[in-house]
Amino acid sequence: MYRALHKQAKKAFALKKISKKEVKAQNMITQLNNEIKISRQLDHPNIIRLYDTFDDGEDIYLVL
Repeated sequence: MYRALHKQAKKAFALKKISKKEVKAQNMITQLNNEIKISRQLDHPNIIRLYDTFDDGEDIYLVL
């Protein structure tokens, strides 16, 4: 987990880094995609919101 700052919005986010190698090694690609899909739909004050996802070729990042 990393702390990231959106300069224009002046808002802090959590950045969760997930290794693509780990996901592939544990055959969790479908599960991760399903969790991302479900998380995008959740909107509740007691649940951490998923704002965005991206990857850099080696890792997947979740913007929370």
